[in-house]
Amino acid sequence: MSNLINIRDIAPSDKDPMRGWRNLRHVRTYMYNDKPITKEEHSFWFDFMMYDPTRKYWVIELDNNPIGVVNLANINTLNQSCDWAFYIHDEKSRGRGVGSFVEKFILEYVFLEMGLNKLNCEVLESNPKVVEMHKKFGFVEEGFFREAIKKDEKMIGVHRLSMLKGEYLSSVEEKTGIDKDLDIINKIQKIRSKNNINWMDILRLCLKENNKEAKKIISNINSHDSEISKLVEELSKG
Repeated sequence: MSNLINIRDIAPSDKDPMRGWRNLRHVRTYMYNDKPITKEEHSFWFDFMMYDPTRKYWVIELDNNPIGVVNLANINTLNQSCDWAFYIHDEKSRGRGVGSFVEKFILEYVFLEMGLNKLNCEVLESNPKVVEMHKKFGFVEEGFFREAIKKDEKMIGVHRLSMLKGEYLSSVEEKTGIDKDLDIINKIQKIRSKNNINWMDILRLCLKENNKEAKKIISNINSHDSEISKLVEELSKG
């Protein structure tokens, strides 16, 4: 069974499918607002979100199929913090390492690419597995808001967790040699996923006999393969 995980920026074409994912019962049950979203509500929210500098959304893919969404919210450059959350709408994709992949991606993006100091998240009391996963990656529970929201006529609590940049950097420095090797393999996997798309593009262009454009794609493949060669060389050392 293939297990090719990729995370890409959200696109305008995701607008309608995203509403369908968000409205699935097993997705919205873990949201603060678990009511089905209307087409008008979603359209207004999506159009605003696409240009909101305090938010960032990605689509999670498994074997080139969209299976979930990950996002940042309340991005505050002054206080150097933001919140994050994700959901997997494709239940068949669970148990294949997607959650861990997403968690590693968001930690690296927030602390290394954005350079923020603090990452926050909140998880409903009814979702203990996600609380456990966050703690496994180093998140610290700052508090538990008792009977904070109403779900199915019952009041439930909310876990508040966070991680600081210093804590993340310390955990990265403490990685074992095996962890570093696995990180390299993950990078190779991400690059290979790009080339899988490139190869399909080549086949399509060849069928159309567009030689000039096909050579441009071949050049991109060669560039990505060079990156893989360097990573494999690093992996073989020691």
